[in-house]
Amino acid sequence: MRETTKEFVGGSKTTIVGGKITKTTVGNHNIWGESITDNAGGTITETGVENGLIFGDYVPPEKHYTTHPKVEKVEFFDENNKLLNQNTKDFWYGKKLKIKVTTKDAKDGAMIYLTLQGKSKSKNQKFDMMNGSGFRWGFVPVKDNQYETSLFELNPNWYSDDFEYYDYDEQTTKIKEEDLNEFYVKISFEAKPVYLPLEGQRLKPIAYKRNYEELIGLFNTDNPGTKDLLTNYENKFIDSVKDFKTIVDGFSEYIHEDNRDLTVDQIRTEVLSSAKKLWDEALWQVQGHDLTTKNKDPKTGEEKTIVTKVPALLDDRPLYWARLTMQVILKRHPIFEKDIDFEKSTVKKGTELEKIIQVFEEKSRNYNGIDFSKAGGKKKVLITGFDPFILNQFDNPNFIGNILQSNPSGCVALSLNDINIGNCYIQTMIVPVRYTDFDGNQDNAKGQGEGIIEKYIKPWINQVDMIITVSQYRPKENVIDMFGTSRRGGFNDNENFIRENGSQAVSTKFEWIQTTLPKTFANAPFVKFNWKFDNVSHPENTIPKSEQILNEGSGGDYLSNEIFYRVGKMRSEIRPTLATGHFHIEKLQEAKQDLKDSEIKRLLNIVKKGIEEGIKGI
Repeated sequence: MRETTKEFVGGSKTTIVGGKITKTTVGNHNIWGESITDNAGGTITETGVENGLIFGDYVPPEKHYTTHPKVEKVEFFDENNKLLNQNTKDFWYGKKLKIKVTTKDAKDGAMIYLTLQGKSKSKNQKFDMMNGSGFRWGFVPVKDNQYETSLFELNPNWYSDDFEYYDYDEQTTKIKEEDLNEFYVKISFEAKPVYLPLEGQRLKPIAYKRNYEELIGLFNTDNPGTKDLLTNYENKFIDSVKDFKTIVDGFSEYIHEDNRDLTVDQIRTEVLSSAKKLWDEALWQVQGHDLTTKNKDPKTGEEKTIVTKVPALLDDRPLYWARLTMQVILKRHPIFEKDIDFEKSTVKKGTELEKIIQVFEEKSRNYNGIDFSKAGGKKKVLITGFDPFILNQFDNPNFIGNILQSNPSGCVALSLNDINIGNCYIQTMIVPVRYTDFDGNQDNAKGQGEGIIEKYIKPWINQVDMIITVSQYRPKENVIDMFGTSRRGGFNDNENFIRENGSQAVSTKFEWIQTTLPKTFANAPFVKFNWKFDNVSHPENTIPKSEQILNEGSGGDYLSNEIFYRVGKMRSEIRPTLATGHFHIEKLQEAKQDLKDSEIKRLLNIVKKGIEEGIKGI
């Protein structure tokens, strides 16, 4: 998770005197601090009369002060007055709670001072806002041996998700109870401190646990195999582009820090705005843009407009990781507690959160932003790309991944949106590498049915001149797949879900589909047609039998084959003459390799030339 963006400091104390300071105590004199610095113009003398000087480890005050003659107990309650101490099962960060202190033999009106304390096993967990006035109750009166605070909330950004881990046997994300952050209270009463509740009885709130795809981004960039709140790949890619960092931090601040009582409608409005900003920023970043600023001459007062050319950064990864991060932030808002299946880390069907996540996906992937109004007399071409995939290079026993992996098809989609190539005008969207989005089933092992491809591409079948689905293939191979099959191989997707090997993606009598993309694509350098099926290369014009079951299409049996098939099936049912098919473009990175700007530029030119030649064929 990212750092909280609002910071408060507890203050400091400086004492200046002209002469000497002498302190004498009959008993012990204890000083505690995060760090203690002694400076002197002359000498510093430390003398222990009996035992000399003893140097040891710092002992936190709460270890010292566990009892108090007049403070009996400290308890946490929710807004319904339910006791929360030792409750780690159903109390979420962000929900309202209060503190109740019980004293004995205290006079009514006696002043007590409370400060909320937090402790984490994460070295980077900063409870940034805890020193603010919202978590201190200073010099408040006891009455009838009790004091009760007003309701307050614990920032969901304080949840340390770097201790989450994926259980491959049960296919769920887990966190051990001893790894949860704990909260307690420092009490100052009658000049004596005490820290309660004691360890083992403190409040340990929970939050939505990241799913498999969301969890991968927390791996530490400096120490592979471990996770870290801040120094992780998720933050690396988000922070690589200033405006992405601004969007994500602003969203986090709005959802979890600035607004204590957001409504579902307010959250939906913020999602509409922020998700659209993600897509727009990705286009600016990948396509390059002019940055216009105004500068006033300090002497003449004349205002000048300065236009700076910002070069394109061809990288789809900041968009991918920002989208995941923001959805985790969204899922952790307590208003959606009932909309989450906590054990499975899924959003329940038919809930308000599911509807808002759908809005987020529509805006940040451009599902419902397709607009051909500026096409004029040019041919209308719809292109889809994919998210990065096979990212987990650390603890997944099923494959060796590359967490630095881009998906060049995502770069293609971002680069070509809203531009002209030859005689065509292009609009694009980017789809996830998730079976659930394709077939609508949240089961991690099986599913069949319609999903995002039918919902967002079907309306364009009768309105465009060509649909090209694009995905990553093999190194140095750029091919137009000839055949797509309804059958699946079932390889792990980005959620670590699989599908039954050999099962059909949709219930259909059409076992395979042939592309209708024009043969003129092959006039472009480095582009050819792929006549392979069932993992066997065939000569040109070799066609499978009409009812033949293909275990693999020309491009394999994964989601790239599936999107080809789904679009082709809709085309054959609605408008058989429409040009549709799949453009498999070369893989640019191997294990542990980063994306090279020169390579993605080279590939982008190949794709552009392929489209330019392809459009001539219709």
